[in-house]
Amino acid sequence: MSCMKRMAILCTGILLLGAGCLRTTIGELRGVKKYQLPPVSEYAFQDSFLPEEEPTTSSDILPLLPEDPNVQPGEIASESQNVIVSSVIAHSELPNPFVLLGRARAFENVVYWRIRDARRLVLASGQAITNAPDAGRFGAFRIRAFIDTLPETDGGTVEVFTRSPRDGSEQDTVNIPVTLSREVTMLKAYFSNIEKDPGAERCEQVYPVTRRVYRTQNAAEAAALELLKGPTALERGTGSRTSLLPGTALRSIVLKEGVLTADFSRDIVFALAGSCNIQALRAQIEQTFLQFPTVQVVHILVEGENLDKLFNP
Repeated sequence: MSCMKRMAILCTGILLLGAGCLRTTIGELRGVKKYQLPPVSEYAFQDSFLPEEEPTTSSDILPLLPEDPNVQPGEIASESQNVIVSSVIAHSELPNPFVLLGRARAFENVVYWRIRDARRLVLASGQAITNAPDAGRFGAFRIRAFIDTLPETDGGTVEVFTRSPRDGSEQDTVNIPVTLSREVTMLKAYFSNIEKDPGAERCEQVYPVTRRVYRTQNAAEAAALELLKGPTALERGTGSRTSLLPGTALRSIVLKEGVLTADFSRDIVFALAGSCNIQALRAQIEQTFLQFPTVQVVHILVEGENLDKLFNP
């Protein structure tokens, strides 16, 4: 099987936990008082496609590339042909989350990416490591990420590039025009609140805040990522607080027969002490997922271990 066929299978084989999203334009949000939350659908995960360490890279599961592979039909390459993107079709609508597949010959095997709207507002950005076996050789990369910021225009670009080893300037840039959705998904994230419970007497009591995100079919995952961002400055000003430490990552999320299992990085328990903090953390996660009608039970894992067992071995 050719390398490109393998990469195509990898891209199409990704099955993600999702939901039918509430679709409305940003302009239609005014005057709407109540939003009907979408149901969470059940999708089977393949073990190798659990979003572990996302939204960074999973290049280790990609096949090694032949030396200096040629650009294939349908692929988009930089003028230098040092960066080749194979998973984005020009002028198509960018989904959320999106997947960028490609290959590159890059300094220290690092490629950079960003999504902009037509006003050059950056909607998401990051970097990825290729699996090139040696310096100066091509390696494959895979990026899966969510759009962080709502666009201001209907059009935008996907940009993938490298940086010069001499001065760090951008080079080998691939610019792909895409269509951006102006529709949003309404979600809730749950936090403690020091104004509503100033004495912290009800450790498990949490309160919802509403978030608008770029339209997504992956509502449960998107809600978890909003929770991990913590309260915004405005929300903190009204008393919202979180027990989840910065840097905590969602490793995987699976829904089966009403039971949702979410696995987080070990950052979630660093410096976490006291039964009240543990109760608050559990309540934040459980209530964020229980907003979806098809979720009846939430299991919380920390790098594969049950959260409760970490504190009650």
